[in-house]
Amino acid sequence: MTSQPQPLPDSSAAKAAPAKPRRKPWALRFSIGFGLATAILAFATFQLAKQDIDRGRQIKQLQAQLSRDEAAMQAMGQVTGAPDSAQVTLLQQPGGPPGQGHVTYNARMGIGIYSGQIAPAPPGKSYQLWLMPTSGAPVSAGLVESNQESGAMVMRLAPGLVAKGFTVTLEPQGGTLQPTGPKVLVGATG
Repeated sequence: MTSQPQPLPDSSAAKAAPAKPRRKPWALRFSIGFGLATAILAFATFQLAKQDIDRGRQIKQLQAQLSRDEAAMQAMGQVTGAPDSAQVTLLQQPGGPPGQGHVTYNARMGIGIYSGQIAPAPPGKSYQLWLMPTSGAPVSAGLVESNQESGAMVMRLAPGLVAKGFTVTLEPQGGTLQPTGPKVLVGATG
């Protein structure tokens, strides 16, 4: 048996063999563009949701402030409209920071309104308002800010507590149970 020579593979036949299908360039571009657009949309949605949460907090804070302001306005109306309310002017004390305050107080209702201006308290200190009763120890009426002109402070005290005057003292930050610091504003009832 004689073997017959095998034909050599034709190089042109190898070239003609079907090549693996290549991805089309437009499909790749579309995929990348779609992925990028999705990422941008997700980021924008996250930012909008964050802003919405922040605005929700701001709205709650404003509603709380409005509620406090409404309560203060009602208290002011009650106190200023009552014939048995006292008006007290608190004056700067010698050597103290510049300032002045005003208190409208009704002992029967146990409600008072303070407004005033005083130089800012030194670091680590607070101004504290005290009702000086006709008998007994001073009663804290709360901490006062350096400028209460635009936002009056409502004091809620025990009804029937008669005041002979009011005092603002300089106390450690956060206030104290009894006055320990110097009197910076003082006023007596008429």
